[in-house]
Amino acid sequence: GNFHTDEVFSCAVLSLVNEGDVEVVRSRDPLIWTTGDFVVDVGNIYDSSARRFDHHQQGGAGVRENGIPYSSLGLVWKEYGVSLCGSAEVAEYVDKKLVQPIDAADNGIDSFTLTATGTYPYLLHHVVTSFRPTWKEERDHAMSFDQGFLKAMEIARVVLLREIAIAKDSFEGEQAVIQAYHQAEDKRIIVIDGQYPWEGTLIQFPEPLFVVKPDHESAGAWKVKTVRKN
Repeated sequence: GNFHTDEVFSCAVLSLVNEGDVEVVRSRDPLIWTTGDFVVDVGNIYDSSARRFDHHQQGGAGVRENGIPYSSLGLVWKEYGVSLCGSAEVAEYVDKKLVQPIDAADNGIDSFTLTATGTYPYLLHHVVTSFRPTWKEERDHAMSFDQGFLKAMEIARVVLLREIAIAKDSFEGEQAVIQAYHQAEDKRIIVIDGQYPWEGTLIQFPEPLFVVKPDHESAGAWKVKTVRKN
């Protein structure tokens, strides 16, 4: 049957954790569930030691400090995010940027307010649901829900890998900027030698006014940018 963003990404996480050596079986049959090494988003049980990750049971499966309840993705990420990312810092970054919005939406929590334009944003949810077969595709056996799920899962794997890479490189780049700050003789002018994420990093220091950096669009050229207050 139908599928949602949280179980698509949950299976993508588990696929990455197991280096792609997975078989996804979609079923409502409790007997089938007992054969799974991991059971996600069905079964009314959350028990990480038994590798059961559902949040539909009475009372749910926990709520974050910011009030966002866990969906199956959040539960799987809480268990395997750190090992997949290599650090708690990177896992937390991906959780805030990617996992929590999916968890919020799956639990019926709005994380944005529509403007008066009447234009609805195209969300990750829409990317996933675009792989559900239309009535015509289903009728003509052009695509099944299981086939659509696996296609969506491949997209989810790519997105997860990109966000993990972005997070890792961002934290490494921030350290390079902090090192440049500490090494600067005049801390009003910070010189960096790469396209590091300096904006949010230098805000925390009182002195920096200007950043001198390579021009991303012109090879061999440099540019000066100002450091904003916020």
